[in-house]
Amino acid sequence: MYCIYPRFQILFLTAILSRFIPFVKAQSIRLASGYTSAMGRVEIMYNGTWGTVCDDNWDNRDAAVVCSMLGFSRDNSVSFKKAFFGPGYGPIWMDQVECLGTENNLFQCPRSAFGEHDCGHGEDAGVVCSLDAIRLVNGSLPYEGRVEIKHNGVWGTVCDDNWGEKEAAVVCSMLGFPRNSASAKLKAFYGQGNGKIWIDVVSCHGQENSIFQCSIPSLGEHDCSHSEDAGVLCSPVRLVSGYTSSMGRVEIMYNGTWGTVCDDDWDDKDAAVVCSVLGFPRENAVAKKGAFFGPGYGPIWMDQMKCTGTEVNLFQCPKAELGKHNCGHSEDSGVICSLDTIRLVNGSFPNEGRIEIKHNGVWGTVCDDGWDKKDAGVVCAMLGFQKDFSSAKSSAFYGEGQGQIWIDEVSCVGDETDIFECKSETLGEHDCSHSEDAGVLCSPDENIRMVNGYTSSMGRVEVMYNGTWGTVCDDNWDDNDAAVVCSMLGFSRENAVAKSGAFFRPGYGQIWMDEVKCTGTEINLFQCPKADIGKHNCGHNEDSGVICSLHTIRLVNGSLPYEGRVEIKHNGIWGTVCDDGFDKKDAVVICSMLGFPRSNAFAKSSAFYGRGNGKIWIDGLSCGGHENNIFECESETLGEHDCSNSEDAGVLCSPVQDLRLKGGQSSTMGRVEIKYNGTWGTVCDNRWDDDAAAVLCSMLGFSRENAKSTSFPFLEAGNKTIWMTDVNCKGTEDNLIHCQNLGIRKHDCDNGEDAGVVCSLDNIRLVNGSTPHEGRVELRFNGTWGTVCDDEWDDKDAAVLCYILGFSRKNALAKSSARYGPGNGKIWIDNVECRGNETDILQCQKSALGKHDCSHAEDAGVACFLDVQLVNGSSVFEGRVEVKFNGVWGTVCDDDWDNNDAAVICGMLGFSRINAVAKREAFFGEGKGIIWMDDVECSEFDRNIAYCKKSKLGTENCGHSEDAGVICAPEKIRLVDGSSPTEGRVEVMYKGVWGSICYDSWDDKDAAVVCLMLGFSRKGSTAESSRIAGQQDNIVWMTDVNCRGSELDIFQCRYSTLGRQKCSQNYYAAVNCTQDKIKLVGGQTPAEGLVKVFYNGSWGTVCNDGWDDRDAAAVCFMLGFLRENATAFTSSVFGYETGKILMNDVKCNGDEVDLFHCNFTLLDIKNCYHSKDAGVICAADLEKDSINSFENSVSKDKDITRTIVVSASVAGVVVFVVFVIMIASKERGNKNRRNNEANVTNGDALENPSYNIPLYGNIDNSEQNKAAHTLCKADDSDGDYEAILGTCADDDIYTTII
Repeated sequence: MYCIYPRFQILFLTAILSRFIPFVKAQSIRLASGYTSAMGRVEIMYNGTWGTVCDDNWDNRDAAVVCSMLGFSRDNSVSFKKAFFGPGYGPIWMDQVECLGTENNLFQCPRSAFGEHDCGHGEDAGVVCSLDAIRLVNGSLPYEGRVEIKHNGVWGTVCDDNWGEKEAAVVCSMLGFPRNSASAKLKAFYGQGNGKIWIDVVSCHGQENSIFQCSIPSLGEHDCSHSEDAGVLCSPVRLVSGYTSSMGRVEIMYNGTWGTVCDDDWDDKDAAVVCSVLGFPRENAVAKKGAFFGPGYGPIWMDQMKCTGTEVNLFQCPKAELGKHNCGHSEDSGVICSLDTIRLVNGSFPNEGRIEIKHNGVWGTVCDDGWDKKDAGVVCAMLGFQKDFSSAKSSAFYGEGQGQIWIDEVSCVGDETDIFECKSETLGEHDCSHSEDAGVLCSPDENIRMVNGYTSSMGRVEVMYNGTWGTVCDDNWDDNDAAVVCSMLGFSRENAVAKSGAFFRPGYGQIWMDEVKCTGTEINLFQCPKADIGKHNCGHNEDSGVICSLHTIRLVNGSLPYEGRVEIKHNGIWGTVCDDGFDKKDAVVICSMLGFPRSNAFAKSSAFYGRGNGKIWIDGLSCGGHENNIFECESETLGEHDCSNSEDAGVLCSPVQDLRLKGGQSSTMGRVEIKYNGTWGTVCDNRWDDDAAAVLCSMLGFSRENAKSTSFPFLEAGNKTIWMTDVNCKGTEDNLIHCQNLGIRKHDCDNGEDAGVVCSLDNIRLVNGSTPHEGRVELRFNGTWGTVCDDEWDDKDAAVLCYILGFSRKNALAKSSARYGPGNGKIWIDNVECRGNETDILQCQKSALGKHDCSHAEDAGVACFLDVQLVNGSSVFEGRVEVKFNGVWGTVCDDDWDNNDAAVICGMLGFSRINAVAKREAFFGEGKGIIWMDDVECSEFDRNIAYCKKSKLGTENCGHSEDAGVICAPEKIRLVDGSSPTEGRVEVMYKGVWGSICYDSWDDKDAAVVCLMLGFSRKGSTAESSRIAGQQDNIVWMTDVNCRGSELDIFQCRYSTLGRQKCSQNYYAAVNCTQDKIKLVGGQTPAEGLVKVFYNGSWGTVCNDGWDDRDAAAVCFMLGFLRENATAFTSSVFGYETGKILMNDVKCNGDEVDLFHCNFTLLDIKNCYHSKDAGVICAADLEKDSINSFENSVSKDKDITRTIVVSASVAGVVVFVVFVIMIASKERGNKNRRNNEANVTNGDALENPSYNIPLYGNIDNSEQNKAAHTLCKADDSDGDYEAILGTCADDDIYTTII
């Protein structure tokens, strides 16, 4: 049944309830699709799902709140409507937002109810936030404008003195745009500013991260006016995959994402605009179509471009609507921009010729005075060739030019990017003639290359013509042609093998040659008969390739170029190698000779790749594995053997140079990446399964067992080359290369299909702990387990160990002195010193493996913990429980889930353990993914769920419909407006809202209770008053508070009705607490916990050596409790602390008034550990009259009434004991039912309208107070066992005493 509220009621309720919503962190809001992180479409997370905000009533005040949440300034926040940053998708969470602009959170603003709206995504709201340091003003687009910076809260401009491209590049980089192609604008190009001029004569190198890192005079000092205000035009355009910076596929940034341009109607006029934007001349710009520079990926932003060629930006050209197109990436546009400043003339090939440069529109030559290799290298680099091997040519080597001689006495260092950066005479000044014209020969063999081969001796053939690389068609392509190519590249002509049919994958761009018909003796492929350059009837599926011979060794009959039968050449004759003694070391040398990595070479025997014929050259081969040539190894005399070709040896070489996991939360998991040809790439997940994962994990040194293939969302997306796909393993192989696969670089995948693994760690373990999360540390090397010495062993080292094992780094505890028993055998590591953020213990400083000066009495150990979070609750105090293990968040099954378990979770999160409520059956919604825990049974002494009794992590028999949750009791008291943490006005939490206490009847006893609740001492606490002038609307919850001073909670004191009150003359209760030198931490109440003492400016713990009840009595007395029944606790039952241990060997008589009056050892104890921290439980000094007030509210029914009676008389004690015995059996029988039925919290009482009676407090003996303490299970039709107020059956009544 649904209730429809009028819109004004929804707005009113939202405005009221928003005050109760706790602060929501910036993680619940984000900006999407902006040009930079400071702008974009507003998206908020609600119920675990991102959604947008409708722009109805959206204005700059709403934008100010959003920007403030994200860490930007509220000032100058600008709202945008109508999906300015593009339409989003998914739910629209908010509408009718009406902020004042001062709220801390968008959720606090008046608005419609979550999910209620009358909008579409065409109305998605956006913002542009001020970076509070720099901004662009008055531009027509977000990437251009007048530069303004903020100093001392005041915006001002930048003077254009010395303002140039390098300064503009820094500004654009600060704003998130590319540095290259940034344009400087002078003389108030974007209009004059007003007010301050902050910077003058700025001088940047261009690589700074901030303009404030550049050389500038003192801020505010200048000799400028606003007519000289500087501006910038940042480029959202780039060229990708070109051979030089002046060519490539055109990509533009829109909505924060790079995308391509479709080539429909793409022509040289469009190219001219692109080149102009990027700083090249418009003249001679050439448009390229058909993905000439390779297909891109991602969005295609533009189509149907129709530029006139004069526009200053591609966005100004007529075009289809952004993002609308009918294209694929095979139609991506490209450009070649003219350098228009330098060219080579009169050479036989494009990589050589007389140098000519253009100045003032006129071409001229360069004089050869001082002309050398460094000068030639700069020229070649300008033209897109390599600097290396460039040759300087003089004396008009390429013929005499005519007309101007522009440059003389050129002197380059060699690292310049332009010849005009080199020293030279003034342009046009010289003493030369054209007989001295300079020339260059750029890398003679750089007009041909092999691409995509497994080694440098094989690949697809590409030639350079007119500055552009292109392929060769395989029509008539044969070994003679291959011989010429191999000779050009420095290999032997002999045994060169031609490959056709795009054997090394199809290329892209130009196909320069076809119908090549070499004799095999030519020096250069361009000398061979062939079709005219650029004329062909081929596609890239016919691209030619070659495999060049290394003269002496080859692999034959393999399915891939990196495997096969080994054959060597001797006296011009090829022959095989016998497999007698042939092993991995021999295979390593052979693979190395062939250009493959030495790692992961595998020997094959018994003619694995088929039988050869003819000669068997080598037998008895015995290599050490380090040789560079097989002929350096020991063997029988060449040609002598006792083998047949059924024993021919073979090898499988791995083209993979290295292997790693990336993107995971520990070293045992991540996206699979392999290194090939010096470049890291990924593996496609086609056919990827647990068997492949087992092989991968084995290669990395982990166990094959329990290896899991995965594409978990915690793995970051790759953006890399995909090297392998269709890997099909049995799980027993030694290397991925042994598995069936399509070979390197053959795939039809994208990075959304990257394969990942989670490996099981078996080279590190914890031994002899009472739980799987603690124990003696043991490492395995060379197949042998050994321990770690505790020299220098501390919590930072423990943090790294715990992280490796999948636990949290936080709170990891180092254990020493064989805390978990001495090991035996090897001690592998000593003197470990980690920073704490390493991902592997071997990354830490340490002694050499196996070197130590320890015995097993010094074996190191660790205690690890789990991270926990609450998800999907309406506040930070409640939600579905999720724990993190191995970097993955998962849920907890609700089998055996009860309030003890909930108390542990709440304690871990820093909330009170008291009144923690367990929720079952996916009360906070069903989670997703893994369920980490089941059958959890925590005790009252557990401080982390890792140490509770439970099933093995990941073992469960549940579904997410059984996900466990908790409700933690929120903070209920605080001090505000004080000058220190120990003083201030008292506020209590009621109905989710903080309110004050009236000063009426307020005294030192009341102050003592407040101070105790806040962790301070009762003693010396004083009551104060606080007046808030003029704040008549200040909320007041309590008045007439009357404490005895011995209560543990202010709600145990007498007070008037809890609710809205008025204070006379606006005087409110305040306290001044005493910071004592002792406190209790980690307890469920202020009367228990781990003992901490304050000495010499530091807090520290007390070692439990000799710790007993007499010592506990002294502690309790210091804290204002009774000495009687003080109980000492040892072994850190209240959790573990860190830091100093200040006291040891404490010996009190029990009557001391101060722990420091007892005998003890003091100061930073070294021979004790935090596992021995001492604790106490003190008996609260409740007197009989305070109990009576509780008893008055207890039902007279005899069944299961539970009371506490404290009496000094022996008779009273006897009566109490007898009474307890009488009810014990009934109490035990109903314990579980009470735990389930009595889960009433402040939140329960507040959300049900019938709960208008305070849960805490004594309101004399009124019927209301009696009802507040009488709870029952009434007719409970929905089965959720929530206690409600009402008339109870006799056997249902029980009471709760707070």
